[in-house]
Amino acid sequence: TFNDLFRRIKIDFDRERQFTSDVSHELKTPLAVIMGQAKLLQRWGKDDAKQLDKSLSTIVRESKSMSAIIENLLQISRIENGKLKPQLERFNLFELFERLREEVLSINALAKINIDCKEKLFVIADKELLHQVFTVITSNSLKYCAQAGVDPIILIFSAKETSEKTEIFIKDNGKGFDSKTIDHLFERFYRGDDSHNRSDGGCGLGLSIAKTIINAMEGSISALNDDGAKILITLFN
Repeated sequence: TFNDLFRRIKIDFDRERQFTSDVSHELKTPLAVIMGQAKLLQRWGKDDAKQLDKSLSTIVRESKSMSAIIENLLQISRIENGKLKPQLERFNLFELFERLREEVLSINALAKINIDCKEKLFVIADKELLHQVFTVITSNSLKYCAQAGVDPIILIFSAKETSEKTEIFIKDNGKGFDSKTIDHLFERFYRGDDSHNRSDGGCGLGLSIAKTIINAMEGSISALNDDGAKILITLFN
């Protein structure tokens, strides 16, 4: 009993230490930028209207980035600690795909969305958290396909079920995942190659949050290449 207690305490301690380390690591850059701009304004920038506007815009942008990082990490922490538990329900996956299609087209009206799924395919999961996972994946597809010059962008939402599980696929027609980075995609703050850096607005937490959510629902998530990037989510019945 004591060994089990100490094991759980150590897991909690390691998790909190990892959280603190992640926050410290990722907030260093925006804090340094904010401090640099503030010192610049303090020295001479406040007397230059153009520089004042530029510095204030940078400070606001980096502050928003910090806020997003903290919120994302807090969500991961709450799920991992069991403070935010998935609310499981039985719902129609096809209807969730339809909702996702409308949202994607509102962002990119020229995108082509194909749904390959039975109209009465029901799964047991947290509907809103699963929608968040889908949003992370499709947002990445739209962003990186656009950066690669893909036109038109094609997204395929598909699913197949057995008596034991439902496999959900979200696929795009982009350049796919680099073989050197595919095994690290779900790590916190991982952004892939040099083109996927802080300047594109991401903080490398989207897929990590997706994995945390799917794990909390006792499912699995993985990435593969199939004439483009493809994410597989498995939910067990």
